[in-house]
Amino acid sequence: MDEQFLGKLSNADALAGDEEEVRELIRKRLAHLELREQVDGLGSIIFGKVEEKNTKSVMLCAHMDEVGFLVRSVDSFGLLHLMKVGGVQNYGQSYQHIRVTTRDRKKIPGITFAAYKDNIVDYVFADVGANTQEEVEKMGINIGDMVTFSTDFQKYIAEPGQLLRDFHTAHRGDTSMPLSHRFYREDAAFGAFVEGPDDMIDALAQAIVRPAFPLYLGRRSCPPTLPLRLAVHQGSAWEAVRDTPWMASAYYQKKQRYEHFVRTRVIADLGIIPPEVEKSSQQTLQDMPISFDSEHRKYTLRTVEETYINLENPQYVEVKPQAHSSLVHDPMEVL
Repeated sequence: MDEQFLGKLSNADALAGDEEEVRELIRKRLAHLELREQVDGLGSIIFGKVEEKNTKSVMLCAHMDEVGFLVRSVDSFGLLHLMKVGGVQNYGQSYQHIRVTTRDRKKIPGITFAAYKDNIVDYVFADVGANTQEEVEKMGINIGDMVTFSTDFQKYIAEPGQLLRDFHTAHRGDTSMPLSHRFYREDAAFGAFVEGPDDMIDALAQAIVRPAFPLYLGRRSCPPTLPLRLAVHQGSAWEAVRDTPWMASAYYQKKQRYEHFVRTRVIADLGIIPPEVEKSSQQTLQDMPISFDSEHRKYTLRTVEETYINLENPQYVEVKPQAHSSLVHDPMEVL
């Protein structure tokens, strides 16, 4: 697997109708094969190999585009009014890091925020750091420019589990709430670290050992697998993160036995990760509860940072056996 090429494809911006970045990557990738190339009126790029008429053909087909937004207008305060393109979920339109691709392919970073009406997005803005419409124009941003989510390709080696999608229904009295989607991560290994005064930490530890209510992860339908590992450390939360061994199951550790160190994702509140540690991303989430009233539940904002650390694999095997040459197969050889 060519991870470098997959990373370039993943990082390329390609909204429906503007897939040139992906097309160019594919052109360069397949240039040495001297294939017949065709681009249709919809922007699809088609490669073919001329063979005899009576031979069978194999087609490999894949999407090039992604969901995102278009710049619909710019107001006098320098905010971009966006139009959704594709199936962007309601909860994925606010407080998201994005980048605007200008007509000369310049990338302008920004962040979105949305206004909701009856739990449905009414309109979406993007802030790119401008204060006036003129400043936006000087950045080179125009009506119709592509706006995509600012995400980077990552290789996950630690035990990430599987992301499952399910429907969620709820009733408030006789009123049925709108059908929504929920995402659940199963079979994943998590470590939660809390830093605070000694009396608070001791109280939290006691509450986990002898809980008054059933424990759950995020939602009551997601109880943790027992036994829970509980330890109280002296020092900062970051020191506890670094000192905790890799918590993946023995089975998963053995699957990764040829990796001496595993790259593990860490998400923490702003200020937990030391300044000298390189961060891969930072985002603002509206998930800190300030009211648990079932009729008027409210959340405020918090900033989280993300980084990666290398943890030692206790089941590391130094020598990786070489695969027999006859077992190495490249499916692209048929081209």
